[in-house]
Amino acid sequence: MSISNNLRQLRLNSGMTQEQVAEKIGLTRQALSSYESGRTRPDIDMLVRLSEVYETDIDGIVYGQDRALKSMRILKRVSIFLHAIITLLTVMSSAFLWSANRFYAIQPGQVSAEEKILLETHIRLSTAWKTVDGVILTVAFVGFLSLLLLCAAWRCRIPMKSKLIYAASLAAGILAIAALFGIIDPVYAPLNYLITPICVVAEMLILFAIHFVSEFIQKRRGKGSEH
Repeated sequence: MSISNNLRQLRLNSGMTQEQVAEKIGLTRQALSSYESGRTRPDIDMLVRLSEVYETDIDGIVYGQDRALKSMRILKRVSIFLHAIITLLTVMSSAFLWSANRFYAIQPGQVSAEEKILLETHIRLSTAWKTVDGVILTVAFVGFLSLLLLCAAWRCRIPMKSKLIYAASLAAGILAIAALFGIIDPVYAPLNYLITPICVVAEMLILFAIHFVSEFIQKRRGKGSEH
């Protein structure tokens, strides 16, 4: 992370606005905004004053060695890993079901010896599909809940824009993957593929909504304590 990103994250974690920080260090809000956007860089004297406001040291700002910034990096890695795992499992699940219906479809009626082998393979692939779907739902719930608990425990404040981008990219990705396999499936309709991704999105939205509400309550309490 750059100095500008570090400054922005430290301010978010402190719960202060740009106006509040600028007032503490004797700057205009525009000047502080310029630091956080990377348009200008603070000198040594300003870094010292900023480190005092954020209760860290200069290395914490310059190199991201502050405890809060380290927590944010860990949180970011966990969220990216969770995103990748859910996406990969969605591909696997959809591939199992599509393969069962595309290459091992069984016609109704009496099953011959050759078709019996196809049926057994079809059943194995279908079972794998259902198993992976169950894993996806479990991983998604535990993963999202863990992210929220880590956010609360480490008091990490993540911009709303970043949360929305993460949620939208994950939702769009897994829904698109499932829909694509569903469209080319000769037996099942796309809805059969979309049920699990829709449940994952619902889990994510519910847990994120709880997180948004808790953050809103904390902000209200913070403003109340100031008065």
